[in-house]
Amino acid sequence: KRPTPDPTRNHYNFTGWYADPDCIEPFDFENTKITDVFTVIYAGWIPKSYDIKYELNGGYLPDGLDNPDDFTIEDYFTLNNPVKTGDTFDGWTGSNGTTAEKSLTIDGEEILKNKPDNDSFKLEYTAN
Repeated sequence: KRPTPDPTRNHYNFTGWYADPDCIEPFDFENTKITDVFTVIYAGWIPKSYDIKYELNGGYLPDGLDNPDDFTIEDYFTLNNPVKTGDTFDGWTGSNGTTAEKSLTIDGEEILKNKPDNDSFKLEYTAN
């Protein structure tokens, strides 16, 4: 019999029960006869995606560069910096605080570790 309710895990979506540790083969609760006292089934998970909102204040990313529109708890990346004719980029501000940072690395696990499991959570970054 399939376990209920489905398990939960902060910042992940449950994808089902599997017969293998790589979570490829779904576990067949209807047709699998469990004969061992100890049977292992595996919970499958995919990370939830959260939006990133950028305010470039008239700036733009140079050709060939882009920044992600979203992130997950498993992501780790450094933002590309925008340019603006006649201005010097001071840095990024936003959920990292009010001090501009010229090099800003997004660490999904660090950002989300004390945040509620909320689908509407967004990062906002402003180019100064």
